[in-house]
Amino acid sequence: MRNYKYKKEPKAKFSKALLRSFGKTNVDFKLIEEGDRVLVGLSGGKDSLSLVHLLKNMQRNAPFSFDFKAITVNYGMPDEDYHNLSEHCKTYKFPIQFLKQKFMKYLKILLEKIVHLVATFQE
Repeated sequence: MRNYKYKKEPKAKFSKALLRSFGKTNVDFKLIEEGDRVLVGLSGGKDSLSLVHLLKNMQRNAPFSFDFKAITVNYGMPDEDYHNLSEHCKTYKFPIQFLKQKFMKYLKILLEKIVHLVATFQE
């Protein structure tokens, strides 16, 4: 008989007071309820990472079911690297989508038009 080892899903550690406060706030204001689908903007900073960890904890322990998904916007800036964030989400099994946008390209075009407009007024 084979002995299979199952890798346990890692869990973030929060104080009981924070978890209690998070749950109480949800109950008091009816923020997330049965069947809800929550979309979270995930920048990779402390606030948004804490939120997805708290949501994952709530999803495991709440007496109701809900889904959540994290979304990260790639603005198209040079040297944007989301590898560590992607790996973190895989490790903790957060559903995440990276949305690629061309904001920097459009910003450059807009700035060129503004410079041209200002130059026109200075003539």
